[in-house]
Amino acid sequence: MSEQLFISEIFKSVQGEGSKIGTPSVFLRLGICNLQCVWCDTPYTWKKGLTDYKARGFDWVLRKIASLTRGSGVGNIVVTGGEPLLQQAQLAELLSFKLFDDMEIEFETNGSMPLLPAMKSFIKGRRVTFTISPKLADSGNKPYKVHLYPNSVLKFVYVSKKSEKLIDDFIKNSGVDTLRTKVYIMPEGTSVEAMSQKYKDLLKYCEKRGYHFTPRLQIYLFGNTRAT
Repeated sequence: MSEQLFISEIFKSVQGEGSKIGTPSVFLRLGICNLQCVWCDTPYTWKKGLTDYKARGFDWVLRKIASLTRGSGVGNIVVTGGEPLLQQAQLAELLSFKLFDDMEIEFETNGSMPLLPAMKSFIKGRRVTFTISPKLADSGNKPYKVHLYPNSVLKFVYVSKKSEKLIDDFIKNSGVDTLRTKVYIMPEGTSVEAMSQKYKDLLKYCEKRGYHFTPRLQIYLFGNTRAT
């Protein structure tokens, strides 16, 4: 196989965020990102001087994932980054292999990339979800168009109370129907202490808007550690 992906890491853990929190999963973390969040917790996927991703052939990736799932009940693949949809044409081809036929596939994305025909074709009839995390002004990025994909949920990072107006404005301006699209709010932070300081205001905001609170379970279980 000649096709390649820029891979940062592949590992087995539990999903710590969003709609599938607590689900045993294999994580396929890709390198390269088109945004630069000031609080990014995976700078090794994009920041100069920190990156260690490598070009890997499909055969290597398939062997690695097969070794992690063999003999287990793990049936969820989390494709994350970086920004994974920068490599969506290759992903659509990779994930079409038989290894993934009975698996659920979850893309974690910033929503900046339109879906290419190859990806649109791939997701038809598949158990695919998109967790879209729009990066708003408090991420340090310039405004960008957020694409809303089929079978998606929204996940926002709660930095401070100022995040509330930014989220409200996004929901209003994007026309998202929050009765049909679930919205998750997640505290920013890479330690239990940092996240806990935001819980009181975050929970009040979720209650007020009817949104879902999501912790970062991996921080509680493993700390701010790679491959978890």
